Amino acid sequence: MRVVYLRFDDIKRLMFYYQTIVEGDGFFLETRQELLEGEELLLELEVPPLNGNYVLASRVIGSLRDKGLDVGSGYLLQFKPEAAGVRDELLEAIGWQLIGSNRRFHPRFPKAIAVAWRQGNSEELHVDHTHNIGLGGAFVRTRTVPPADSLLTMHFRCGGRDSALTLVGRVAWRKTDGDEMGMGIHFIGMDANKGLQLQRVLESDI
Repeated sequence: MRVVYLRFDDIKRLMFYYQTIVEGDGFFLETRQELLEGEELLLELEVPPLNGNYVLASRVIGSLRDKGLDVGSGYLLQFKPEAAGVRDELLEAIGWQLIGSNRRFHPRFPKAIAVAWRQGNSEELHVDHTHNIGLGGAFVRTRTVPPADSLLTMHFRCGGRDSALTLVGRVAWRKTDGDEMGMGIHFIGMDANKGLQLQRVLESDI
């Protein structure tokens, strides 16, 4: 199995390449090497700020070739199920580093945006509002709090527009008591087009 070694001295640069995809989590590997779709490899990440090396079993699921984005040509890797423990260890270490420096990778904006959401394949639709929201996720105030790790289909109605922005989110954490019950949402499967739409909403006055 091929081993790909990368070193990141800057955590923000590492997170620039980290990907959230509908099937799970993964990584954008910027390279001009030829890889085959479906090829399995070991991604070894050396991260000196975290004092660690992280080896993640991965699979190639797509490619990107000179589309004028902020990255060059490369491949989208999906972490395999057996990489979940190492992935969680890496993300936890990154989270503590960001907390220690009092900053988020994706800042949150205090905006009350109407969101209609449903859990999984359920037909039951709930309508609530965000308390804050950013490119990475949102906190939604609701008295109907799904279990942690639930996948939600979320339709955001912004600024009286006729069309809604639809995103998929995972319940990362829950608050089930007190006056501010709700759920912390981590967006997954965010592509460039939806990211741009959401960024425009965040920068506008609603």
